[in-house]
Amino acid sequence: MEEKELYVPGLVLGIVGIVFAWLFAIVGWVCSIIGICLSVSNMKNEELNCMPGLITSIVGIACSVFSSIIGAAIVASYL
Repeated sequence: MEEKELYVPGLVLGIVGIVFAWLFAIVGWVCSIIGICLSVSNMKNEELNCMPGLITSIVGIACSVFSSIIGAAIVASYL
C-alpha cells in the first residue's frame, strides 16, 4: 500500500464502528479500537492526515458506549 493510502483503514474502521455501534455494540467497539490503533500508529508520518480516522474511531467508541448503556438499561428494565 502506498504511504498516502495508509490513513484509509483507520477511517474505514471508524465509519464501520459508528454504523455497527447501533446494531451490534461489540462489533462497534472492536472496529473503533482497531481504527484508533491504526490511526495512532500512522501518525508518525507527518505527511499523512490521520486525524479523520482517529476522530471517526473516537466517535465510534462513544456511540458504542451509548448503545451499550441503552442496551443495559433495556435489559435491566425487564428484570
